[in-house]
Amino acid sequence: MRFLKKINIKKITTHNFWLKIISLIIAIIVWLYVSGEITKGVRV
Repeated sequence: MRFLKKINIKKITTHNFWLKIISLIIAIIVWLYVSGEITKGVRV
């Protein structure tokens, strides 16, 4: 059972920190764009 390591919260949050921040910003931009397009109505 040595493969079950203790979870280190600090390592999880700081590992690839800038990659997580950039991906979060991109996700927010995409979310706002899609939400805006849905509220405008879909034109067929």
